[in-house]
Amino acid sequence: MKTGAELIQEERNRQIEVEGWKSERDDAYINQELLHASKAYIESSIIYQRYRDGSRKLADVIALCWPRNWSGDWFKPKDPISDLVKSGALIAAEIDRLQRIKEKMMKEASCPECKSTKGHKLKCKTGNDRAKAYQGKLEKQYLKKGGA
Repeated sequence: MKTGAELIQEERNRQIEVEGWKSERDDAYINQELLHASKAYIESSIIYQRYRDGSRKLADVIALCWPRNWSGDWFKPKDPISDLVKSGALIAAEIDRLQRIKEKMMKEASCPECKSTKGHKLKCKTGNDRAKAYQGKLEKQYLKKGGA
């Protein structure tokens, strides 16, 4: 039997390879769409487990959680485990998106003299203050864009 982490990785790979949800597309979701979709699948799993008689209130889940700019047809709940796997894969996509933002901003924050972002004082005496100030500015921008 596969672990939860293995199932989530498998689903994320399927989303990329079969559905075409590549990183470039994920990068366009700047209004927490991936997180809202993930939350919808978590709520679906909760509802499924709470109302075992089949009276799933999925319309409520879509109305409350599903990203408003996404088609409701994309929401395909199945069962508690499958829904949690999809949720986990969407969280992984959001983490990857935030990591790409952070990586890009840290690259832009490097010193124009030596291109260093770490241990800068040891490597470069010129441009240190300027690079440090610029990196701080970029980190603030990153947080405003939804970074961790």
